[in-house]
Amino acid sequence: MAAPDIDTGSFKAVSAKAIASRCQRVTVYAAKNDWALVISQQFMNHDFRLGEAGKPPFAINGVNTVDIIDAQSVHTDFLGHDRFAQSSIILGDMDKLFVDHTDPIARGVPHELIDALPYYYFVP
Repeated sequence: MAAPDIDTGSFKAVSAKAIASRCQRVTVYAAKNDWALVISQQFMNHDFRLGEAGKPPFAINGVNTVDIIDAQSVHTDFLGHDRFAQSSIILGDMDKLFVDHTDPIARGVPHELIDALPYYYFVP
């Protein structure tokens, strides 16, 4: 999922389990500096958008196959909403995901643990 315009609460409560039950892995590419999502948040009762998720990571009860990768450090255009189609770093990771079906660690995505939860991020 690239910059999904879905409210995070609904995703955690309902969508994540439904999507994860049909997939081996789900990867969400997110960036807090995606201005299209920031504007959407203003129109959607200020509900935090999943495409803005990043640091700190959050848990999804009953689901451990959803990986959120913080892509805010990847430079893009003014709105920041096309980074997923323009970045060779992100496109390369998507290729590895589709071909190898592996988690971000196996794909070489940098990470650290924050409160025992993995925080994945790209380095430009």
